[in-house]
Amino acid sequence: MSQTALCDFDGDGRLDYTVGGNGGNFVYRRNDDGTWTRYHLRRINLQGELAMTGRGPTDAGGTAADLDGDGFCDLIVGSSWYRNPGGRLDGDWQQYDYAEASGGNALVHDEILADINGDGRLDLVTMRDATNVRFYEIPEDPTQPWTRHDVGPSTHQGIAPRGFGDLNGDGRVDIVRNDVWFENTLRPDGTIWWRMHYLGPLMTLPPGSLVDDAGWANGAQSWVADINGDGRNDIVQADGETRGARVWWMENLGTEPDGSVRWRRHVIAGGLRTIVDGQSVYYGRVMGALHALCVGDFTGNGREDIVVFESDWARARPGANGEEQPRAFLYENLATGFDGTVLFHEHVIADVNLGGHNIVCGDIMGNGKLDIVAKPWGTQGGNASNVNALGGRYYVIVLENLTEPAE
Repeated sequence: MSQTALCDFDGDGRLDYTVGGNGGNFVYRRNDDGTWTRYHLRRINLQGELAMTGRGPTDAGGTAADLDGDGFCDLIVGSSWYRNPGGRLDGDWQQYDYAEASGGNALVHDEILADINGDGRLDLVTMRDATNVRFYEIPEDPTQPWTRHDVGPSTHQGIAPRGFGDLNGDGRVDIVRNDVWFENTLRPDGTIWWRMHYLGPLMTLPPGSLVDDAGWANGAQSWVADINGDGRNDIVQADGETRGARVWWMENLGTEPDGSVRWRRHVIAGGLRTIVDGQSVYYGRVMGALHALCVGDFTGNGREDIVVFESDWARARPGANGEEQPRAFLYENLATGFDGTVLFHEHVIADVNLGGHNIVCGDIMGNGKLDIVAKPWGTQGGNASNVNALGGRYYVIVLENLTEPAE
């Protein structure tokens, strides 16, 4: 299950939660009494048939926004989008294929929305292992074909959940893809030319786990934000695909005359690993895969904090052999030193043997605080562990933010 987002699908002014997978797509609506109602969306496929079950045309990618301007959030799922039936969550959600005219875009892993070309409208940025990083201009009438623009080469994951922002201070939105970033550069004719810059190496996989050349080694979550408050956008990243993960931030040290940026890496958490006689040897706690990242002011101190969830599926649970329970962590941003470094304090915010995958964060309770919604990648038999707190069953959990700003 993936395709997660927080958006107001029924027009009541409150955030709803959506998730999708092999069982179809669902929206969870929070009721006045604090309970939640789940809606199994009535998807109408391109042939006009009811198709409520089965994964949409995607791998893990999905997001939500009001595409047609009617005030209700629509769903984007891989190479298609589904029109919200006017806020009626039990109505028919018509499918449209936005990418067919430009060669299709199935099995997308990462999808994010950002105004890439500066026209004041959201564009869709996508990435898939077998194709590339690209963005689509969304027309005023989204039922018409979307214009595709290629950006650069892909890996398995790396631009989600928020790998975009102005990195070199030129006012244009750049794109981060785990170990590189793509500079948004205008040609004289007004079209965009993308220049790829190296960020630095990511993790090396344990022997016998997954093959490096499949792109898994550089699978990471990325989020652009100003971590140390110096006015320059930094990059927060977390290893996303296998145990032994780390979470770190890349400090933006300033822009060179040629438009490139100098970076300095700061590892926040995660053990180091070396290879001895073909075996992995770990130093420190072996974190699970961190396919779940949010950045924002969770503690109310005006600084950007970091939240990660360890994963629940077999190859990615924490511990040298996956024997530990997955936990969720908040890294509280306490202070910035004179040299631009940041002091973080680690808080374990959930330790109930339920991991997280593609978490989303937002003010669900309507009190101005950032809350968190998490779910696993799959269920027992679908890449999930059968030793989680629910015996491998699927779940959606909400972490309500109860923090109070320090006096």
